[in-house]
Parts: sequence; C-alpha cells; structure tokens
Amino acid sequence: MEIKEVPLDQLKPDPANARKHSDRNIEEIIRSLKEFGQHAPLVVQKGTNRIIVGNGRYEAMQMLGWDKAYVVYVDDDNVTAVRRALADNRTAELAEWDDEALARLLEGLGDDLDVPGWSEDELRALVDLGTLPEVIDNSYMDNRTNRTASGYGNMIIAIGTLSILYDRKKTLEIIDAILEGYGEEKKNEAMERFCEWLYENRSLINR
Repeated sequence: MEIKEVPLDQLKPDPANARKHSDRNIEEIIRSLKEFGQHAPLVVQKGTNRIIVGNGRYEAMQMLGWDKAYVVYVDDDNVTAVRRALADNRTAELAEWDDEALARLLEGLGDDLDVPGWSEDELRALVDLGTLPEVIDNSYMDNRTNRTASGYGNMIIAIGTLSILYDRKKTLEIIDAILEGYGEEKKNEAMERFCEWLYENRSLINR
C-alpha cells in the first residue's frame, strides 16, 4: 500500500456518499485532527480522484484550512468503489464498546476527560457506569447516628449521596439472589440493577 501526500483541492468528495456527517460529527473530527493529525489515509479512486473512504475527514480538513492530505489510491471501478465505501462504513458500525473496559481506560486518564468524539458529560457518565456504588454495612458500630436502629439486624446502605436504613439480612438475601440469578460475569449489571431499585424505592425502605 503506497501512501501519497496530495493537494486537497485535487480530491473530489463523493456526491453519492450514503454516510451523513452531522455538524457535531465534523466538529469532533476537527478536534481529533487538531490533536492527533491525520493518522489514516483517505481512500481515493484512481483516475477520478473521488474519495471513497474519508469524506468526513476531507470536509473537516477543508474547514481547518489544510491544503494537503495523505491518500491511498485504489484502482476500483465504480461498482467496486461503492461496495468498498459501504463495507467500510458498515463494518465500523458493527463494532461494540465494552463499557467496563472503556470505563477503566477513561479512569486511567485522570481528571482531564477531553477525548474527541465524546463530550465531557458523556465521558463522566461512562466513568460512573464502570464504578459500582459501595454498599456499606455499619450494623456492627455502637456509636451511630439517629438514622440507625440498635442491633445487628439493621444496616446503613450508602449509595452515592443516598444513605438509608435497611434490614441487613434481607439486603444480603437480595444481593445473593441477584448475583446467583445473573452469574459471576454479570455481577456489575446485577448490582447496578439493585442500586437502581434502592433509589426508586427509597421512600418505602425507611420503615
């Protein structure tokens, strides 16, 4: 594969491109190009200079005022060019994110969550998704606030800013039942559902 640097004004966007590029999509491509530069060549049909793969990047480059781009020329006829473009877009769509792995990667970035393709709010939500709220058992403590009842049968469940009194035995039974039903590999999903239930039913719990 030979990569060439060519003047941007020699290239032609595909007028029949089936891939729509929203304003936000172009803005995020621009952010990526500014930070990382062009790390993948445009795929261009030899003889016509029509862009088969990379029309969004081409548009973003124009808006940035770039005058050159790296390209790979392919000797595709028109039918093959269409098939290539459709296959490139569709195969990318079929990939899925591993939310837990993504959350771990984002946590490793520290407090500065600024990655092209996401807003900071979206990234914060992903980080929070990968971090399960902690269930804290304070039933063994003698010196507790007036929100607790005496005896080993009660516990405080703290989830984020929510702190509620609940029956210890019943809580552990619910957790065990959920974990058993979902299995070890689904532990995070099980605990997330349990925490959501606690939030939704907190008005019924303090009894």
